[in-house]
Amino acid sequence: MRQCHLERLATVPSIHNLLTERMMPAPLPRLFAAALLIAALAAQKPTAQGQAAVKAASPVALVSKAETLMRKGEKEDAALLLWHALELLRGKASNPVEAATVLSARFLLKENDPLEMERRAVFTTVATTQADLAKSYRIKKWYDTADNRLDIAAQYDPEVTVKERTIVAAKRPKARSSKQAASEPAKPTDGQPSLLQRTAAEYVLGPWVEVDGGLTMVAHSGANNHREWICRATHEENQVVVEVKPDDPNQAWNAALCVGLHVLEGQTHFSGYRCHVQYFANTKRFHLYLWEVVGMEIKVVADAPAQYQPTKDGFHRFAFRIYDSRLEAQIDGEPSLTLALSDKVRGHIGLMHGLTNSPSCGVTFRNMRLGPLPADAPSDEDLRAKALETRQHAITAAVEDAKTLLSAKQHEPAAQKLRDAIVQLHGLPEGILRANLRKSMNAMLGKADKLTKKRARAATTCATALAELADKYVLDQRPRLALELALHAARFDPDGQGARIATIEAAINEWNTAQLLVHAAELAAPKNDGKTLREWFASNRLLDSRSAKWTVDGPSARVELMQEGLSVLMPQQKTLPGGTVDVHVRLPAGGCQAGIAFDAAGPHDYSLAMLTRGKSQLILRVTRWAGGKWMYLSNRVIPLDPWRLEAWHHIHLETAATGIKVKVLDTELKLPRARLGDTNGRIGLYAGSATKDATTIEIRGFEAKAK
Repeated sequence: MRQCHLERLATVPSIHNLLTERMMPAPLPRLFAAALLIAALAAQKPTAQGQAAVKAASPVALVSKAETLMRKGEKEDAALLLWHALELLRGKASNPVEAATVLSARFLLKENDPLEMERRAVFTTVATTQADLAKSYRIKKWYDTADNRLDIAAQYDPEVTVKERTIVAAKRPKARSSKQAASEPAKPTDGQPSLLQRTAAEYVLGPWVEVDGGLTMVAHSGANNHREWICRATHEENQVVVEVKPDDPNQAWNAALCVGLHVLEGQTHFSGYRCHVQYFANTKRFHLYLWEVVGMEIKVVADAPAQYQPTKDGFHRFAFRIYDSRLEAQIDGEPSLTLALSDKVRGHIGLMHGLTNSPSCGVTFRNMRLGPLPADAPSDEDLRAKALETRQHAITAAVEDAKTLLSAKQHEPAAQKLRDAIVQLHGLPEGILRANLRKSMNAMLGKADKLTKKRARAATTCATALAELADKYVLDQRPRLALELALHAARFDPDGQGARIATIEAAINEWNTAQLLVHAAELAAPKNDGKTLREWFASNRLLDSRSAKWTVDGPSARVELMQEGLSVLMPQQKTLPGGTVDVHVRLPAGGCQAGIAFDAAGPHDYSLAMLTRGKSQLILRVTRWAGGKWMYLSNRVIPLDPWRLEAWHHIHLETAATGIKVKVLDTELKLPRARLGDTNGRIGLYAGSATKDATTIEIRGFEAKAK
């Protein structure tokens, strides 16, 4: 199954990739992913000239959004956001704002999730188990290993670690030889001008910082904004390469290479192809996703897993090759992700950081180069063979290093070497060789670390508690929350959670499908054949003969190619001094309006009950035109998810001698008759537009009943 929301959702050991890592551990359902990504793009409005940097969503914003979702009944989405907020704040409630945010998130979870207290208890159990293991390593004077266990414990309950952390810090020798100095970004040596400096940029969005000929980017919270660096350089048939390094190799991260970037006519943001690499810290794996962005439409057109291999300096080589008939993307020489093309791809190159609902630690980019295609590019089979050989060599080298360290009685670094090598074993094909290698390395590890059995028991305790809780969330029909927990369990038991994760991913696929059906139903036109509409308005009589004409046929009445104006369609003979009127309107773009005209005595005396479409909301408004001026009588903003703006919206009007009532969804306006016109006036259909772009406004589902 895989990563997006449906912009997407994913990310943990951190807790939540609402839709990216979490929701998407392997390939993400295409429609669901596309919907997510569209929402992500819709939320950002960069122009071709650039904008000021947008700050990532704060934990406060996440909790606020979650509270809104709770009120709307979307409790699983809300819980994912709250888990994410708490993860960002873990161990940071050091000021009143942070403390209040933590308190609010915990309260909302407690009130809306019957399993929340059990979840907190399980997390405390995991933290306590790992902290106890840290104490055992501290007694052995394995201080680095103790700190590692405490770091893991703190991700579940930082309060549990405070006492032991203090003791470790006091006991540790001041000189820490095991900590290596961070490698400095290598500077280009080929004499080419750097693509990673402001003078070489066409467009920059986000807090990019130039450092030593490269670029750094701070952590991304998973908010619905991303960071872009678009170069002035353009490509034809070329290869684009960049080296990227996470600030913390133990955290989830993402980055993207972009090609074919250009601004379409009438658009303000760049279209093109974006290849995202995502690293999932829990499972220690890469996944490549290729997006095709055309205007506001986005599709996941290809995706593939890639093996993760640690590098000496922490930098990973990310390459994008553009041919006439295909695109190829690759990380660290792994087999490439390939997309066949029907047209040539040409345009600017660039970088991107940040995915919606997929938190990422900070990253550094260096040595970005645009050059010729390799003359003898290897096949995927060659790449697989090379990757396998590299992995085998890394395992062999790690074991040899461990043997050397054991001979020198350096047991702690030897144990770490062996554990790193065991992780690499997962990249080898299943079979006798892998099984025997694992058996041999486990035997060596038992000699290097006498706490190996205790560590295994601790891992079992943690994995079991998390897995059992995940199963309860499955039974409670909240599979995305269950997946978060199952992936946490896999952190301690990578070989034993595969079946559980696969089962949960299947449940998520079912959930995704159900959501798509719900969305499709909400976006569908009303089930009304238009008989009443045609009986009332087939004559196409206008309130003002100078306004745009309507077409009435089948189930709809519409004004086509409307620009900056309004038009009211009136019935031939019908009046409705008191009763109800129902219509469904669909507003194609911001600034479009539609609804019901009522109390209409003539072209200079009428009232309107209408909806106006904004960027992320509808506005329900009642206005009156009389005496040569507009009177704005009442209005109410109706916030909506972006995709819901495309739906058909039901307007219900009740008119009587005492006044009117207008209702859309759960929003209602009431006005007394004194502020309105004569009840003897007629009703009609209204369409208006404040945009210069020609657009079609349509009304369906007309029904009218007298009292």
